[in-house]
Amino acid sequence: MMLDAPLAPTLDIEADDRTPRPAETRLKIIDGDVHPAPRSVDDIKAFLPQLWREHLEVYGSRRKLGMNYEPYPKSTPRACRRDAWPERGGNPGSDLDLIRSQYLDAYGIEYGILGPLGPSGHSHAISPVLGTIIPSRLR
Repeated sequence: MMLDAPLAPTLDIEADDRTPRPAETRLKIIDGDVHPAPRSVDDIKAFLPQLWREHLEVYGSRRKLGMNYEPYPKSTPRACRRDAWPERGGNPGSDLDLIRSQYLDAYGIEYGILGPLGPSGHSHAISPVLGTIIPSRLR
């Protein structure tokens, strides 16, 4: 029986002499949720207007007065890995060299979008205005 359409040509797989080449580019990894932290509130005060420096001195950060420990979770304070606490002191996220070695370089992160946590390790301060001023001043 004769078909109106021609048959597909026979393909010779061996005839393709293209050899795979290494990629000339690679995808860059961008982390949109990096949380740097100051070593202390004093690191931030120099960048704030006088009004907000006084506000921090009078009212403090979001942490409740008299609470000088990390209440939750007890096994991993601030919900951070135990090896995230810098040997030189400070909070997790406050030592750029440690962030580079443990995270950025270890996982090939090219760019990080910073979402700083507040002075007490929370995402906002006692005042919503102060909570927006602190990150904007630390850019």
